[in-house]
Amino acid sequence: MDIEASRVRQILELAILAPSGDNSQPWELSVRGNFVDLYNVPERDQSFLNFRQKAARVAHGALIENAVIAASKFGCEIGVQLVSDDKNANLVATLEIKELGIKEDPLSPWISKRTTNRKSFRSAPLTEKEKSTLMFLPDSIKDGHVRLVESRQEREAVAEAVVAGDRFILEHQQIHDFLFHQLRWGDEEARSSRNGLHIKTLELSFPQALFFRLLGHWGFLQTMNRFGLSNVFAKQAKHTYLSAPAFGVVAVQGDSDVDFVKAGRILERVWLSATSLGLSFQPFASTTFLSERLRSGETAGFSMGQIKQVKEAYQRLSETFHLEKEIAVMLFRVGHSAPPSTRSLRFPLENVLRRGNFEGGLFR
Repeated sequence: MDIEASRVRQILELAILAPSGDNSQPWELSVRGNFVDLYNVPERDQSFLNFRQKAARVAHGALIENAVIAASKFGCEIGVQLVSDDKNANLVATLEIKELGIKEDPLSPWISKRTTNRKSFRSAPLTEKEKSTLMFLPDSIKDGHVRLVESRQEREAVAEAVVAGDRFILEHQQIHDFLFHQLRWGDEEARSSRNGLHIKTLELSFPQALFFRLLGHWGFLQTMNRFGLSNVFAKQAKHTYLSAPAFGVVAVQGDSDVDFVKAGRILERVWLSATSLGLSFQPFASTTFLSERLRSGETAGFSMGQIKQVKEAYQRLSETFHLEKEIAVMLFRVGHSAPPSTRSLRFPLENVLRRGNFEGGLFR
C-alpha cells in the first residue's frame, strides 16, 4: 500500500532534525514511493574528528531513529536495511515505510524539542525513574548499551577525559579550522546558512564571544597558547561539565560503519528520552573519535604528546564505564538546567532531497 506523499514528507521533516557533528547535516535522501534511500554527503563534514566518516554514520543513525519514531505518529512502521558493502560507498540505508496502524511512540512529540545545552547544570541527582528511562532500549536497537556514572570520582574521571579531547579545538589546526568554519556569528548568518553552530549555543558571555572570535585566527591562538590559554580553557570547561549530576556513554560491540549507525540510533533515543523527562543534555565526541583514529593506526596529524594524551583519556573512560571489548562511541552529560540560549537550525527538506519533490501534495 502506497503511503500518502504528505505523510512521507512529514516523517522526513522530523527525521532531518537529527543531530550531527557541528550541525553539518551530512545526508541526502532519495524517495521512491514508500522507500527512502539515505546517503552520506562526505563533503559536508571534513572534520579531522570525522575519521573515515564514522561521526557522520552516528548522525545517520540519529536520523534513522527519528524517522522510525516519527513514522509511528502516523500509524506507520519503518523497516531499516543498513548497507554494509563497499559497492555503494555513500548509501547508508534504505528505509521502507509501512502503514500498519501501530501505536505512536511516546518520544515522537519530543523530536522537534531536542537540543544541546552547554550551560552549567544544577547538581540535583537523577531519580531512579529518570535513570531507568534513559537506559531503556527497545529490541530494535539492543546491539549496544548505555551506562551512567554519578559519583564525584567517576564524574571527575569522565570530565578529565572529555577535556583531553576538547583541548584539540585550541591545539590542533584542522579541528580548530573546521569548527570556526561552522560557527555562525549572528541570527542573520544562522538563518541564511541553516547549518553550523550559532555562537549563542556555546553559552559564552558577550566579552567571551568577542575574544573567542579572535581565536579563529590560528596565529593569534598559537600565541595565546604559549601563555597557557588552552589550560585555562580546559579548567573552565571541566568546571562546567562537573556541574552535571551524571555522565553517560553509548557503547557498541564493533567499529564497523553499521555499528556506528546503531550507536547513533541509541544516542538519539537516549537524548529524546532525556528531553521527554525535562532534562538537559550535552553530547561529547572529540575523545572517542580521536581514539578511533588512533585505534586504526592513523597517527598522522598527532604529536607524540597528543597520542599519549588521547590514549590515556580513552583508557580512563574504559575503566570508569567498565568497558571491556565494547567501544565507546559517544559520551554525554545529563541533568537539570535553564534552557539553552538558542538552537542551531536545519536545512529545509528540499535542500537534502537527492531525487523527487512533493509539489501539490504528491510525490513526483
